[in-house]
Amino acid sequence: MYLDDPSTDANPTFDNEVDVRTGSFWFRSNNLGTQIIYEEGGGVNGINVYVRDSYVWIGAYSESYNWEGIWLNTPTGANEWHHVAYVFDSVLSKTLKF
Repeated sequence: MYLDDPSTDANPTFDNEVDVRTGSFWFRSNNLGTQIIYEEGGGVNGINVYVRDSYVWIGAYSESYNWEGIWLNTPTGANEWHHVAYVFDSVLSKTLKF
């Protein structure tokens, strides 16, 4: 699924490099296997939020800005609501917090 077709310029926000973002999600997992909550970008620049092996993970990277990125995690539980919020800056401070 695509958020935008770059050839149309219908939503240019998703055509640019992933460099500065904030996000917030509520999620509830019935099991703690691998589940993608949010994914943006690709092999060069991106942000990922997912559940795997009883942890919620968030990762961000931006090779366009010479930053290999960082992956953070925290334990999570099944059948409970959880809130994840993050701030990502690969340009100035090269940080990811959640």
